[in-house]
Amino acid sequence: MVNKLVLVWFRRDLRITDNTALRRAYARAKEVGGQVLPVYFAEKKLLTGPNSSNNRNLFWSQSLLELQENLRTMNSDILIVDGSARSSILELINKIRSIQPPNQRNYEVDSFYFNEDYTEFSRRRDEEVASILKDQNVEINPCKDLVVYHKDEVSKADKSIYSVFTPYKNAWLKKYSVEAGEFAASLSKNYDEEFRISLENLLVKKSAKDNVFDSIEKSTDFVKIFDLKEWANKLEKNPFLAQKGGEKSAQTAVKNFFLNKIYSYSVTRNRADINGTSKLSAHLKFGTISIRKLVANTFHYIEKAPDSASRASCEIYLSELIWREFYQMILANHPHVEKEEFQKKYIGISWENNFKKFEAWKNGLTGYPFIDAAMRELNQTGWMHNRGRMAVAMFLTKDLDVDWRLGEKYFMEKLVDGDTAANNGGWQWSASTGTDAAPYFRIFNPVTQGLKCDPNGDYVRKWVPELAMIKDKKIHAPWELDPIILRADHEIELGESYPERIVDHYIARDKSIAKYKFEADK
Repeated sequence: MVNKLVLVWFRRDLRITDNTALRRAYARAKEVGGQVLPVYFAEKKLLTGPNSSNNRNLFWSQSLLELQENLRTMNSDILIVDGSARSSILELINKIRSIQPPNQRNYEVDSFYFNEDYTEFSRRRDEEVASILKDQNVEINPCKDLVVYHKDEVSKADKSIYSVFTPYKNAWLKKYSVEAGEFAASLSKNYDEEFRISLENLLVKKSAKDNVFDSIEKSTDFVKIFDLKEWANKLEKNPFLAQKGGEKSAQTAVKNFFLNKIYSYSVTRNRADINGTSKLSAHLKFGTISIRKLVANTFHYIEKAPDSASRASCEIYLSELIWREFYQMILANHPHVEKEEFQKKYIGISWENNFKKFEAWKNGLTGYPFIDAAMRELNQTGWMHNRGRMAVAMFLTKDLDVDWRLGEKYFMEKLVDGDTAANNGGWQWSASTGTDAAPYFRIFNPVTQGLKCDPNGDYVRKWVPELAMIKDKKIHAPWELDPIILRADHEIELGESYPERIVDHYIARDKSIAKYKFEADK
């Protein structure tokens, strides 16, 4: 006889509520008379690698610590292994097998559950882990949890993959309308509470005499435990971080959005000067909220909308969630987009890549107030309004002629919600190289964008205080004011207290159109 353990590997799903891998691991443990052992592998490449971010590490550590505390209230814990899954999984299995509990029933790993991810790094890692587990006769079970529909579940009649959003969205909605009943149950409070009670009975217990956690944590020959609290305490603190990690914070943000913002979303989502978005992006990145719950909740509010305008707001928000699904699907089916343009005709397109201009863009010193405000918001809070993201990305690629990959990488260094699929999709859209991309001749005017998204200039005044003395919409184009008036009335000297424009938008626009036309016609 053996004590069977079902391992559930937490990754981008730092929650107990409506977690597919956790639910399936529980079902398996119940079936074989075993127990569920939660595991996390602290991958150094993700925490300190080239695409890591202090802001995301803060959010991640908050979320994982809260998950650990939640499991501890259930008399269990999560085993946080110091090392990659590829290098540590075999050692972990061997250590579990070596434990000699008092009841003389040895431990055996029955199966291994985790929720899928679609980046190149994740796919390769998971394939290697699957190969190791296969050699150990451990059943591996990847689960769909990051999205409602993944890879090829929403496809054309001939089973080919969509590369344009609108038909994908229509097919997505058609499929969901048929299957909506499967997701409706996730809105029930009892659905979560009943599972939590049942799960508690099957989790490996922290206080048991034959304590698996103690046996592994005290081991010196197999597995090294990652000290999450110590590591988190060494992170650079950011009191301005836009979103706080953890499942509890996610639930509060969801409640606030649906009660106070969802029915006005169609208007407020385009205003950078108004707190009108859901602020759930980081929670979706790290899975502290279930995408299924978010979608089901949105449909619930669509059904109870008091008027057509409110319903339209909900539908626009739903469309944004489907955009997220679309970009995840593109990444899963076209992995080359991580490194090169989706549209083959633009692969190898030339870029000026002027270092001084790139540095000015990064630091919010381009001389275009709305662009600078958005970049300074990013640098301080780790977040930027979506309209700002599109504007600064198009400005970098079209006005400054800088490679979209450089901007994409900088975003990943700063964003608390930095998600490879969404970030890549957004940057390639702005650079006119991706799916559904803005036509190369459609180039945002940075002044017009400011006037639309910040009509009173309040957003610019907050983030570009050098211009705060300009009280009207002229704040978006200070160079149009008489220099004497700027100095006398606003205490501003362009080139001194605030930079001159680093490019003339209209000249840069014409140059960009000519470049793209040449590449497209080759």
